[in-house]
Amino acid sequence: VTPTSISETTTLGGSRTKLVKFSNDGTEPVQVKLAEQNGSFTPMVPGSTKGAPIEKIKGTFKPTAMVLQAHKNGKATHASLRAASSGPSDAPWTALPNFPTPIMDNAVGYDTGTGNVYSVAGYDGSENTANGYVYSGSTQSWSALPPAPAALEAPGGAFLNGSMYVVGGWDVNGNATNSVYAYNAATQTWTTEANLPETVSAPSVATLNGQLYVIGGCTTGNCAPTSQAVYSYNPSTNSWTQLANYPDVAAFAACAGVDGEIACAGGTDADTGASYNTTYVYNPGTNSWSQGANMPFDDWAMGYAGSGNQLQIFNGVTDNSESVTNQAAEYDPATN
Repeated sequence: VTPTSISETTTLGGSRTKLVKFSNDGTEPVQVKLAEQNGSFTPMVPGSTKGAPIEKIKGTFKPTAMVLQAHKNGKATHASLRAASSGPSDAPWTALPNFPTPIMDNAVGYDTGTGNVYSVAGYDGSENTANGYVYSGSTQSWSALPPAPAALEAPGGAFLNGSMYVVGGWDVNGNATNSVYAYNAATQTWTTEANLPETVSAPSVATLNGQLYVIGGCTTGNCAPTSQAVYSYNPSTNSWTQLANYPDVAAFAACAGVDGEIACAGGTDADTGASYNTTYVYNPGTNSWSQGANMPFDDWAMGYAGSGNQLQIFNGVTDNSESVTNQAAEYDPATN
């Protein structure tokens, strides 16, 4: 058999072609069986996992600050955002109360102690906002938070040690920032923390072992050059440490602390326009990255979470930045 092994991935519903040659030097017939095989990423596949029908909406999507896009078009508003008008069609998804306002590129964090979800800042369809809301897991309702110290688009976000952290993001002029703010859920107040060593927007943020990790991001309003820098933040000392670079330059990727490591997938390179389906895993003990199984489709600007020692991704920009989708997948580092 030439080659001895082959591997190919494609967007769900798409097709790819690779050539494999079987040679028979014997006298008996060769019997060959070809079949699909699941990798370590589990896609939401029709027939195996129910959910909403897969959607793809064609368009042109760029990792650029919305305020700059609005100015370029000579309009006050570049995008018309709307709240979701329909829920998923089947389990395992469950409809929840809509977010109070249309929003995109917001910072999100989950408090594992209370089950509350925090959303801060973002772009509301006409301008950056500093507004934030918390979703109560017990009452299943949204409540307003005190506004953040700055109106930001695409900051990184995570909840850690009783506080919701907001890192970087584009300011009202479309410039990447390095500011760090923390909202204390107990005192309901904001504080300014030590600046991130680099100005970024749309970084990937994860928590692990009481520390905050910030990976990659955009360094300008047009995103490029894209960063591959990685930093960890220690809340007890209010200090940052630079770690081993991410293997690719990447913004709008998905990262989560799972099973003692940081798993990251997808993202985009604004320098080349590449849209990734690659996965990398960071080992804090060795300060090194290794490659994991590829995603079933390329994706960036997706929603993401870490639960059950696995990385979940959903929605995002796919098909080499030509579509937005509602596809979802889950990565299990234990199986690669």
